[in-house]
Amino acid sequence: MTSTTRELLKKEYDKRRLKNQYYSLRAFSRDLELSKTLVSDVINKNKQISKRSCIHIARKLDIEDYLLEKMIFENTVACPKENYRELSCEEFDKIATLLHFTILGYLKKDTQVSKEDLFKAIEKDNFEIESCISNLIELNLIEQNDCYLKRTKRPITTTSDIPSDSIKKYHDSSLDEIKRCLKEVEVELRDITSSTFLMKKENMIYLKEEIKKIKRKIEKKFENNQTEYNIYQLNI
Repeated sequence: MTSTTRELLKKEYDKRRLKNQYYSLRAFSRDLELSKTLVSDVINKNKQISKRSCIHIARKLDIEDYLLEKMIFENTVACPKENYRELSCEEFDKIATLLHFTILGYLKKDTQVSKEDLFKAIEKDNFEIESCISNLIELNLIEQNDCYLKRTKRPITTTSDIPSDSIKKYHDSSLDEIKRCLKEVEVELRDITSSTFLMKKENMIYLKEEIKKIKRKIEKKFENNQTEYNIYQLNI
């Protein structure tokens, strides 16, 4: 997952290179008064850094306080990054429909599923399903062996706090599905609740991290290896 620190450093470095094509990473590190190794590791490897380094970078780049808080949290407080593959906005745009994610949800890791069984399980046009399968194979999210499909091992995520039209459209379609379920699905088979409480807006970054932890905990607890199951979507 791309960190705020990496995004800020890369954006500033790219901006300076636009003004001077010969501006190097070594020069950027010198101007930041940081080692080239540290700057390179953050930009190229998304490496975590110390609180002191976060404060130093914020001072050098005149970064706003709320972004500094987010940098410190991501580098020193947030849970360690799991082995997630982060999709770029362009990659996500290719699969930004509920049908793509329904197929991914149906294909469990380390389990092969025939196309015929997939067509029976998902009540959509077979041509539409085939198109989605092609997109998922192209992005190496699923593998095909003859007529059998299998999901690749790495779970996926998207960019965090970066505006994206395709992600907005996907969330719009999810909200439409929630409205449909509210009217058509029995109460026993759904849960749509809300909570209202007071909170400082500065704490939003911490709340979002807690929500990520909860979502992943739920997935690990309730996903199983039964041969028959339904696809559920958790929206928070």
